[in-house]
Amino acid sequence: MARLSAHARTDRGLVRGSNEDAFVCRTSTGVFAVIDGMGGQEAGEIAAAIAAEALAQVPATPGLVGEAVLVQALRDARARILAHAGAHPDTRGLGAVATAARMDDDGRAVSIAHLGDARAWRVSARGVQQLTEDHALDASEGGSRRGAVTRDLGREDLPDDAVATYRAPLDPGDLLVLATDGLHGAVPPRVLDATLREIHAQPVSPAAACKRLVRLALANGGPDNVSVVVLRGGRWRRRSRARRLGQVLTWGLFAALVALTVMAGWRRLDTPRGQLPAEVTGTVELSRDTTRVGEVHVEPGSRLVLRGTEIVGGGTVVVDEGGELHIVRSVVTARAPLDVRLSRDATLVLEDVRIEAPVQVRGTTVSGGGVAEEGGPSSARSTEMPASGTGTRGSRVVIRHALLARADLVAVEGVASVDRSDVQVSTATVSEDARRP
Repeated sequence: MARLSAHARTDRGLVRGSNEDAFVCRTSTGVFAVIDGMGGQEAGEIAAAIAAEALAQVPATPGLVGEAVLVQALRDARARILAHAGAHPDTRGLGAVATAARMDDDGRAVSIAHLGDARAWRVSARGVQQLTEDHALDASEGGSRRGAVTRDLGREDLPDDAVATYRAPLDPGDLLVLATDGLHGAVPPRVLDATLREIHAQPVSPAAACKRLVRLALANGGPDNVSVVVLRGGRWRRRSRARRLGQVLTWGLFAALVALTVMAGWRRLDTPRGQLPAEVTGTVELSRDTTRVGEVHVEPGSRLVLRGTEIVGGGTVVVDEGGELHIVRSVVTARAPLDVRLSRDATLVLEDVRIEAPVQVRGTTVSGGGVAEEGGPSSARSTEMPASGTGTRGSRVVIRHALLARADLVAVEGVASVDRSDVQVSTATVSEDARRP
């Protein structure tokens, strides 16, 4: 089986004086995108560049939810675009639309995040399938481009659920095509459909496919900037940066370990691979392929951040007064429950996570008389969480952008406040032909 291959190409077109498009094409991390900036000349270019930078920073860590990390990247891009507009009044009104894709860890399916009128297509032996739906008014309804597009990264009133997400299989030989509206806005649908079918049927490289599609847009007047990313499915697997670096540094690390062992008098190293430290003081940020929790004590006022990891071993984390535990862009798959105990004024943050194993959170609230009341053991893993502000002081739980394999996996008891946003229970979203034995 051939390896997955990809290429990108952009062109100013035949009418515009500058190119406000941008793209991301990173086969190594499996992240691809096309971005169309808006706002006029430099403003549009700036917005597109900001969005491209945010998408290029999508983590390569295995085990993450593709849709979640892409949505978060687009939200980050929007925050940066709005901040830039606030700091530079001459660029106020800048914005961008984007369609981004992230390969699954095994390379057999793709996650897509989208807003605006850039598009994604899957081209297979079955034909051409448009994966995205435009967020735009009909041509008869819209005036300016900004007025026709109903969702973009420069809008201050953009709702939290504005980014649409999709899933699709990508079999060996299939094409995934991303393009700004400079392609489909210029080329008649039947012509574009026939061209995509021909490119799939012919053994042409993604580079040749990109060149052909851009030339097709120019041949149809080239009224707008045009950017295209083409992937041809094949053998591919996500490997984290840590693993790639590990392959290079294995012998160096081994030599360092031997030296440290000798200097320490051949004392046994008691921390298993991926095990968290027993005591956390100050701020500790860890990013690993896998993590085993065990017994962890986060001391008062300290902060433990687990970022881009798979928690494969359960255990208990006790967070003392004023301490914080953050689990960010990670997945929980441990067979044993992850038990988090929050003392007074302690905080647990779960952000951009996938939960596939039980997470039990027990907190402490402080009653009007100042007596601490700790939550008891979870009896049914209830997902009914207390309303925010049930105690004037106490522990706090924040859950943002979480995907639960089952609705009963997260149990929270005895905390003063719970803030939840975008918490969903997993549903099958890949079409039948994506399922394999």
